[in-house]
Amino acid sequence: MGLIMEPMQMEITKLHGIIKGLEYTKKHFSHTLKPYEIENINLQIQQNQNRMGWLIDIYNTNAAHKINTNN
Repeated sequence: MGLIMEPMQMEITKLHGIIKGLEYTKKHFSHTLKPYEIENINLQIQQNQNRMGWLIDIYNTNAAHKINTNN
């Protein structure tokens, strides 16, 4: 039986992958990127980290509610 993910889990996983990809790009290709491109990558990383943190908080709150109410 395969792993079934809820939509929020998929979104968190997707954001995590995007962040890792941007970090990889910045690390390995910084010598070919212009300063404004690196700044843009840093901004995208920060925005995605903020969104992922927000989704994780919501997911954890929902999970705690389910545990506490036995649903």
